Amino acid sequence: MERQLKFNDLRKDWPNYLEQIAENRHPLYLILDQISDVRNLGAIFRLADAGRIAHLYILPDSSTIKEKKLTKVARNAEQYVPWSTLSSLEELENLKQKMELVALEITNQSIAYHQFEIKRPIGLVVGNEQRGIRPEVLQICDRSTHVPMMGRNTSMNAAMATGIAAFGLLEKMGVLDN
Repeated sequence: MERQLKFNDLRKDWPNYLEQIAENRHPLYLILDQISDVRNLGAIFRLADAGRIAHLYILPDSSTIKEKKLTKVARNAEQYVPWSTLSSLEELENLKQKMELVALEITNQSIAYHQFEIKRPIGLVVGNEQRGIRPEVLQICDRSTHVPMMGRNTSMNAAMATGIAAFGLLEKMGVLDN
C-alpha cells in the first residue's frame, strides 16, 4: 500500500544531504520588491528552500525579517536560505552582470512563464502585493513574465505566483529532481 514518506525516508544521510544542498543551488534568484505581508515573505523563504534557489534578495521596505511570525511561516528557512538586503536600485542594477532580471508582472511585453525562454541565470523580481513592481524597478528589468490569469482576477497572491513561476522556470532549466 502506498504511504506518505516521512522526513527520515527522504534524508537518510543528513550531513551529506545538507552539504549537497549548499553546494548545488539552482541558477534562479528571487528579488523581492517591497513585499509587505510577512506571510508572503515566509512562504517565499519556504519556496526558496524547496526549490534550492540560489539566493533571495530583499529590496528595502519589505516586510521585516525579524518578525516572529516570519520564522513560523518560513519554518526557519530564513536561517539557512542564502539571502541579503539590497539597499539601493544601483545594487539591483549591478546584479545584471551575473543574471538576467525578469519581472514577474503582467506588462504589454510579458511572456507567459511556460513559454519563457531561458538565456542565462534568472533573477525573478516579485512586486508588492497591492502595487506590483515599482516602475523604477520594472525599468531595470530585462524582460517580464507572468502567470496566465484565466479567471476574473488579474493577479494572484505574491507567494503563490512566485511559486508557480519559479517551479515552471526550474523545470525549463531541467533541474527538477523528481
